[in-house]
Amino acid sequence: MATGWFQKATGVFSRREAPPQPYALTCDCGVQLSGVRAESPQRPSCPACGSVYFVLPACVYPIPTALRQDWFGEEIVAKKPAAKAAAPAAPLRAKERTKPAPAEKRPPSPSARERVQAAGRQLRSALTPLRLVALALLLVVGLTGLALLRGSRKEWARSHVEPAVDRGLNALRERDFPAASSAFGNAVRALDYLGRRDAAASAVRQFQREADIAAQLSSSSATELLARVSEGKKDSNLAKRFASNGAGEWMVFDAVVERHAAGGNDRCVVDVPFGLGDLPLEVEFDDVPWPSYWKTSAVSGPRRMVFAAQWDRLDLPDGRNRPARLVLRSSSAVLWCHFDSLQAITRASWEADQETSLREVLKEQRQALGVGEAR
Repeated sequence: MATGWFQKATGVFSRREAPPQPYALTCDCGVQLSGVRAESPQRPSCPACGSVYFVLPACVYPIPTALRQDWFGEEIVAKKPAAKAAAPAAPLRAKERTKPAPAEKRPPSPSARERVQAAGRQLRSALTPLRLVALALLLVVGLTGLALLRGSRKEWARSHVEPAVDRGLNALRERDFPAASSAFGNAVRALDYLGRRDAAASAVRQFQREADIAAQLSSSSATELLARVSEGKKDSNLAKRFASNGAGEWMVFDAVVERHAAGGNDRCVVDVPFGLGDLPLEVEFDDVPWPSYWKTSAVSGPRRMVFAAQWDRLDLPDGRNRPARLVLRSSSAVLWCHFDSLQAITRASWEADQETSLREVLKEQRQALGVGEAR
């Protein structure tokens, strides 16, 4: 009885004999060396070339499942847990079978006040004192930079107005009208940036309009254009020839203008001695030009005016005793204000009394338009 107890105890604590552990390696000459690992290291040699190799002893630890499958071909089947038997479903009562499932209750949506309060809390949590200070610093820096930039641009504009006006006046004296228009245009853009609307700024803008018109004036006189329209052609083609030879041409007029408003027919007639061959022409506007001028001017009835306008069309007699009419575009009409630009265009020299009278007309037109004195 004592011997059996001892054998059982030694059987429990004794180690089971481990299965053999093979090894396999290939020599440099191509010969395959194989065998079983021992408890101590081995030095097998190649039978062909005599090369000696070192083989580790057998592993004393339990061999992993994957190696056992690879070495001995053991098939390891994992134990599946026993499936629990499904409990039989309890039969439904009649009331439970007919009773619908209760609807899922949704939480009430927050009111507008609650949403505003939640947004306020989020905003307060986001706007920490440090962030507020950083935002204030960024705002101050941005506004300061914007003010400095605007101030520098204004200073640049102020410094460019007077030189641009000087270049425009010099170009007018040299009769380089495109250069004068460009120079005065630069001055006008600087004045617009500065927001100048005073009389001096209006004078620069008027110089720019006059220089622009001077650059577009017809190279032929009015008499030459009308002679070109009327020479050797039938009267039925006069209007077509005028459309191709005279329409759109810019002309400067120094003439008496009279406004006729009787009978609901408001017309502005220009008293100039134009004719189309033997056919006399009456020159008038297609509409009343410069409405503000007629309201502010103290002169009533016919008046001498200096202006520029484009020729629009030629209206021939229609058999009702109406004369032929040369119609001017009122939308293009510009009152002249400066003696320097007018003299550069006409290249004329006036007697002292004529020049004085002309300057008075230009002065009256400047005052009616609110344009300042020319330098």
